[in-house]
Amino acid sequence: DQITKQHKSTLWSDEEGNLKIVNHIVRHPCIVFFLILAICLVMCIMLGEIVFKGGNPITEDSNTFDIYDVRSKAYDSIKFAKEEVTNARMVNEVLAVALAQNSSKGDEDLEELRDQELMGDVTYWTFEAETSDGLFSSIETVENMREAETMFTGRGDY
Repeated sequence: DQITKQHKSTLWSDEEGNLKIVNHIVRHPCIVFFLILAICLVMCIMLGEIVFKGGNPITEDSNTFDIYDVRSKAYDSIKFAKEEVTNARMVNEVLAVALAQNSSKGDEDLEELRDQELMGDVTYWTFEAETSDGLFSSIETVENMREAETMFTGRGDY
């Protein structure tokens, strides 16, 4: 009879023919689960230590910035412009607080600035076409838009 046949115990199987590792997992599922979880966690930590020991392995730092690349110049320009605007707004906030404190003390030495005179403000330009041809239909309309912008951007304190 095949079912009652006894097997010889080996390194991998027991007398009934079942794998010993399967028997162990069935008897102790929680221990096996947490052991596997701990091994994975230790391997992740070791991998992180090995990989990031010499710097960022994903992108090499020497290839992230090319000083002569147009994109790098554009990125630097926008970064410096944002810093300049942020600094100007911080100066305006300090100036506004100082003006408010001095005006509340009755000190009239400082001239009060109007909102449009503060530096670093945001201005939105909206151009509307007068004809159905569109805004960029002729060189004259583009020149008129440029002239309107230059009226402000051409100033030294812009």
